[in-house]
Amino acid sequence: MTRPAPSPERAALYLAALATPQLGVTTLLRLLEALGGIEAVANASASRLARVAGVRAAVAAELHPTLRREERRARAAVAAALAGGLSVHAWEDASFPRVLRDDPSGSALLLFVEGRLPPQLDRSSRWARSCAVVGTRRASAGGRGFARDLARAAAREGLVVVSGLALGIDGAAHEGALDAAAAADGAGAAPGWSRPRYRWAPAADGAREPFPPGPAPTVAVLGGGHGRLHPAAHAGLARRILAAGGAVVSQWPPDTQPTQKSFLHRNRVISGLARAVVVVEAGLRSGAHNTVAHALQQGRTVLAVPAAPWSATGAGCVRLLREGASPLASEDDLFAEFAELAPRPAATAADAPGPDPHAGTGHGPTSAVSQGELPLGLTPVERVRRALAGAGELSLDALLAEVQLSPGALVGLLARLELEGEVSATPGGRYRLRGA
Repeated sequence: MTRPAPSPERAALYLAALATPQLGVTTLLRLLEALGGIEAVANASASRLARVAGVRAAVAAELHPTLRREERRARAAVAAALAGGLSVHAWEDASFPRVLRDDPSGSALLLFVEGRLPPQLDRSSRWARSCAVVGTRRASAGGRGFARDLARAAAREGLVVVSGLALGIDGAAHEGALDAAAAADGAGAAPGWSRPRYRWAPAADGAREPFPPGPAPTVAVLGGGHGRLHPAAHAGLARRILAAGGAVVSQWPPDTQPTQKSFLHRNRVISGLARAVVVVEAGLRSGAHNTVAHALQQGRTVLAVPAAPWSATGAGCVRLLREGASPLASEDDLFAEFAELAPRPAATAADAPGPDPHAGTGHGPTSAVSQGELPLGLTPVERVRRALAGAGELSLDALLAEVQLSPGALVGLLARLELEGEVSATPGGRYRLRGA
């Protein structure tokens, strides 16, 4: 099927149709798939609409009056968005991201976009090169540092990092992806830190290859319109995302005020744009659980970072792990979910990273590997095993100095290895290989 180019008139029909009482995106998606597009839906009789499975007669009867009532307002809203520099993409347009179109629940049928939608999203959900990094707004310093490190590594390897521009984990994830772009540009980071550790095999979905060289951009999904950006404190972050080639996306016209309900709708777009969803830190009542619920409905992989049992801001991650989420203790756990992503051959001394751009911040890798204390090319688990096997027993600080991981990544990895019975902690807070 050849999909059409974006059309303001078509976008306005989508916007007007979505104003129909009790007509959600899932029901409208059923109509679109059954009849072939929004114009066909608009021209069909109420009786024809009602014959589509899952469409109630009352909703079908209300659609045409709503279109007549709302179309002028919808046209004006789309025109204002275009005049303000946004692009508008409807579900049936060729420009609509394929990963979102593949969602059977209909995450979104209309997108208002500032910036450029990355080509990594124009793939089936099985092959999209994207991940969502989400979590609590009330994140700990360690949680924010871990999210930033993870997103930086993901973007470096070509994964689009999707998040919600919120305070806490979301903002840290966007910052991490921007770090990768800055490192690749040589802005305050040595080239070694921007060099990918993995390489991609061609996907089997026929999508165009290759993707643009360098780190992937980041995408922020809003809970309201672009003109009502929330939180206002992240307006500067949104501008930097756009300047780095990313996108800021909304389902609503620019003047739409965000609400609690709209943020929940935003969450399903975050998960819908991602092939895997990572929850870095979340309490038991965090909105990240809503994102996870959508991700499971959409068939996405869900990963959670292990948290200490006494951490209130991480209790939600513990629950997710009990419910079947995959544990994520390092970037390698994320990359393992992408079957076509394989480690590059072990680096040589000439490829060793330069000084860590995060040195002294409490986050990011240390420079132990570049000093030759451990061989290059090891996974995080292998680094921990080598360090503990060589020393017998190490404190957390000593282990940090050995293994070139951020504090958050190391704590999460040690928690996983303890659960798996490979590492044990002494009463004095030191770690050793079990049975050593």
